[in-house]
Amino acid sequence: MKNSVLVIGGGIAGIQASLDIANAGFEVYLVEKELSLGGHMAEIDETFPNCESAMSMLAPKIKEVEDHRSIKLLTYCEVIQVGGSARNFDVEVKRKSQYSGQKEEMLEFRSEAIIVATGYDQFDPHLKPEYGYGIYPNVITGLELERLCSTSRQTGEKLLINGQEPRDIIFIQCVGSRDQTVVNPYCSKVCCMNTMKQAHIMKGKSTDVNVTVFYIDVRASGKGFEEFYDEVREEGVIYRRGNPSEIYKRSNRLIVKFEDTLLREVDEMEADLVVLAAGMVPRADSDDIARLLKISKSPDKFFQEAHPKMRPVESSREGIYLAGCCQGPKDILDTVTHASAAANACILFFFAR
Repeated sequence: MKNSVLVIGGGIAGIQASLDIANAGFEVYLVEKELSLGGHMAEIDETFPNCESAMSMLAPKIKEVEDHRSIKLLTYCEVIQVGGSARNFDVEVKRKSQYSGQKEEMLEFRSEAIIVATGYDQFDPHLKPEYGYGIYPNVITGLELERLCSTSRQTGEKLLINGQEPRDIIFIQCVGSRDQTVVNPYCSKVCCMNTMKQAHIMKGKSTDVNVTVFYIDVRASGKGFEEFYDEVREEGVIYRRGNPSEIYKRSNRLIVKFEDTLLREVDEMEADLVVLAAGMVPRADSDDIARLLKISKSPDKFFQEAHPKMRPVESSREGIYLAGCCQGPKDILDTVTHASAAANACILFFFAR
């Protein structure tokens, strides 16, 4: 009988970990709560810093998972019970009904190891009511802007927000990140680069668009990131070090009130569109997963690794590994790298009998 691994979560982390383990000759049970694979990566249009199509990279990996003879794909399923211990986990999975008349199905199998790849949630901007999200239709998140841009490109139509083409656009960084008011002191790592990408996209739509980014500081430490930062500024994107405190409406325009943290003065700007760079937060069901698997969480509420440097993919429990953003915020490259590391640690675990 092949060694088997349970992978929980079918985003890019779960996909990469499953493929690495299956290609090494082991059996994988990949459990995904939704009907399809892809997670958050399937929601974005382009990746930074080269603005490549996200789906062009993701789709072949999804196809490889679906066709792999050593991967048992369980979509629209949920792990509801895990008993036993390392090398002998007893797993119970519920297959949810997709239509009326279909009954839920219970599946049981044994797994020697588990990889948790449950990902993250986007911060809910409603928790920052001063920004008017949900009140003004032209205050949106970066992910919502990206979907609108993708749709307008596919249809060949102009990008319209609240019925008009935006000319003055303001991006606000660190919404729900590095913010003690919502108890999220950590950096979400991807927001600076996502904003650069989206500002670049908007500048590419029209040279008449005025784009301003309010930031605390810019974190662009990856390969090619600093060069991309230089590129968007050369395109005319204005970076202003400031702390927006309130968004309200005057006539038909949005007014962003802010503190210029370099000049140390309060000012305001008008905009047709405000884009909030909402950060990453732990999934709403992460407490349930922690109890189910009996693993620990760190103070930031993501899952706790055994050691941040020496054992970054091991959980607090033997035989259970962490992959991707369930352990903390990461971009796609770091997520794939972390997932492969978790898969390799799992494979080594099989040989350490």
